[in-house]
Amino acid sequence: MSDTHFIKGFRAALLLSLLFLVSAIQAQQGDVINIRQGSPDNYVVVEGDTLWDIAGVFLDEPWLWPEIWQLNPQISNPDLIYPGDNVVLYYVDGQPRITVERGAGSNAGRSDEIADTSLPVIALSPRVRREPLLSPIPAISLEAMSPYLSRNRVIDITALDNAPTVLGSRSDRKFSHENDVIFALGSWAEDINTYEIVRPTREINDPLTGDVIAVEAELVGSASILDIEDDAATLVVNSNLQEVRIGDSFVVSESLILSSQYFPVAPEFDVTAAVMDINFGRSFGGKYDTLIINLGAEDNIEAGHLLALQKANIEFPDPNAQTFLRLPDPNSTISFSGEIYGRILVYRVFDNHSFALVLSSDQPVALSDRVITP
Repeated sequence: MSDTHFIKGFRAALLLSLLFLVSAIQAQQGDVINIRQGSPDNYVVVEGDTLWDIAGVFLDEPWLWPEIWQLNPQISNPDLIYPGDNVVLYYVDGQPRITVERGAGSNAGRSDEIADTSLPVIALSPRVRREPLLSPIPAISLEAMSPYLSRNRVIDITALDNAPTVLGSRSDRKFSHENDVIFALGSWAEDINTYEIVRPTREINDPLTGDVIAVEAELVGSASILDIEDDAATLVVNSNLQEVRIGDSFVVSESLILSSQYFPVAPEFDVTAAVMDINFGRSFGGKYDTLIINLGAEDNIEAGHLLALQKANIEFPDPNAQTFLRLPDPNSTISFSGEIYGRILVYRVFDNHSFALVLSSDQPVALSDRVITP
């Protein structure tokens, strides 16, 4: 090999520096981050992959991927991985390392890498270059999740007191649909033209205190104001998931925005929450069901937080505890921690409660279960 080729190869190798660093980070339980048994030495990213998928190829616990992430200063967008990139696992002094090698097609149209200024400059005439544009892979498949995300609204217990309600329709029908003109009366928000139409279904209680903390409402559709005078408004139904009925309520539209680039990550603080509801009314649930937990924005919970499901503690009478009459003391028990059996992803946050999607579950989810930091 000539000196020129060697120098070029050496400089190219510098561009393949570390993107991720897998170090002996101690998890909360005192365990190091473990490489999955049978993990391959490398993995080529393909269309449809997510960071979550790739993390699961190399790690026993994919949610620990952000902890081993280390940016590569030689790449403009080191936190983005493209189809065609090669993710390589190797070891240095017994410690695992992960690097990413840019694939031949993943650099098309991008200038992520540092240019090799020693190479000769060749002037080219302008010409059209037709190549497929590659997008970075998402952290988690929102397209796969979206069919399972709840369309229900959880509304503050006082929010519906003065909310406008449907009085009827121009067609004089009891049920209205898309493009129908409807009439409503109530207190309207200033400078808001489009509203969600909801139908209250039931109250939601905090399982620990029994207090009513919110009202669950089905999302019926949306409508826009055509004309308004005082509290009376004429609206047109923009869309409907079900028939709009007399008595349905209007609330300010709520946008559900989930970035395609966020990665599920555990909170940096201890969480102890309760499952308040499962899929809006069920006693048991499983994978891809929506849970309502009794923590929200006021507790620093954020969309994208990954939490663990844990069964309730198991208690037994303490055989060594006795009353003054030397009888077994029924009030003295020995408690054993419940099994951690699943993961949930918070995707919608309110002040005091949140919606979360069950990503994995080895057992049925029950209302008595706890939600904790993994």
